[in-house]
Amino acid sequence: IDSGITLKAQTYNSVLHGLAESEDDGVAEVMRLFVRMSLIDGVAPDRLSYNALINASGHRGDGNMAQFFLAFMLATPIRPEVDSFNVAIRAALQCNETGFSQAQELIEEMRLLKVSANEHTFRTILRRTISNRAMGTQLEANRLLQKAVDAGARPSAAFVQDIIEDQGLRKGRIAQGVWLLGLATGYELLPVKMVHSLEKLLRE
Repeated sequence: IDSGITLKAQTYNSVLHGLAESEDDGVAEVMRLFVRMSLIDGVAPDRLSYNALINASGHRGDGNMAQFFLAFMLATPIRPEVDSFNVAIRAALQCNETGFSQAQELIEEMRLLKVSANEHTFRTILRRTISNRAMGTQLEANRLLQKAVDAGARPSAAFVQDIIEDQGLRKGRIAQGVWLLGLATGYELLPVKMVHSLEKLLRE
């Protein structure tokens, strides 16, 4: 980037995302390059450029910073897509004290902007709420999963079956398995035959 060659946003984005994934001070480095790109070199940032800022915050579990950068993007003509929100949700759910409330705000903002959640949204919430027991109760986690489905997330039948079997059978959390099956049934995420099969397994 110091060679004097005129670069496009795509090249900057590759470097930005590499810095965002680094184990060092990624947020500061991404911000420095973002400022240079937009203000010094005159290259207009695009959605992927802003995503790098959000992603750098997410890797460090800074939900507030991720939401700030998302709001920064919303102040421009560039509209965030579901991947931007998914990264911000992941960052929010790494915050023990405010994770659920931040994630709920993000999902509500998706709804207002007519950005549909996707399977990755559902997976992100599930992974974070299962791995971080300190965040809050399972009831709060389940509410967040339902909000994601309400917002359009449609995980595959194979994935839903696997998590029901994992939570309800392999880990012995029958009540959670039953709740997940109820969610899948209510939103028609599973074929009827698979629902009956899982109901039988959970009763045994």
